[in-house]
Amino acid sequence: DILIADNPGAAELLEENQTVDKIIKFHWRKKSFFEKLELIFKLRKEKYDWAIVTSWTNPLKGGLLAFLLGAKNRMGTFKDRKSLFYTHQVSGIDTKPRRETNLDLIRMMGADTKEIPSPFFEFKQEDKGFAQDFIRKIGAQDKILIGFHPGADSVHAYLLWPKDYFIELGKKISENYGDARILLFGGPEEKALCQEIKHGIGDGAFLATDLSLKQVAALMTKCRIFV
Repeated sequence: DILIADNPGAAELLEENQTVDKIIKFHWRKKSFFEKLELIFKLRKEKYDWAIVTSWTNPLKGGLLAFLLGAKNRMGTFKDRKSLFYTHQVSGIDTKPRRETNLDLIRMMGADTKEIPSPFFEFKQEDKGFAQDFIRKIGAQDKILIGFHPGADSVHAYLLWPKDYFIELGKKISENYGDARILLFGGPEEKALCQEIKHGIGDGAFLATDLSLKQVAALMTKCRIFV
């Protein structure tokens, strides 16, 4: 199995995953035309049997890439009309959650997915140790951990829940559940927002910013609820 990751951060989360043999970190939008050609010719030599383009990837671009790689079977999703580059395709863009359309692709390959699998991550011991140390440092070993992620990228900023709502929810949790501790997750661009929410909630909230994605994921697995 091989994964071409356009987002280096997403690739980082899968580095310990035993179901992936190789990860190629290739930021497609930042590479030159000749760098893209070099990658395509390199992968064509592997003679892949299957190329799976995951849901919500542009059908034209994803299908064309799968075709250029020379894979015998090319699988992807479509919205209004089918792509000429795919040999197997399912509908669902804009009508189903991404997970559902990706599961439809797996079903087309003959996999039994009647029971929807739960998400999972595999971590190094150092990432697990980081999460344990973090919880110990804030004195929350025996507490109920609740994660808040109040931010979003600029494209989806219009979907954000107002910060005052996070503050109000955090206060209610702190007032009604003395054993609860709130972890505020966010990247560098969301740190100021998290700090404002922490200030509004009070002593029951803690910043979980400036962390690697692996550290974030390891800490998330310790949360009972994630908002």
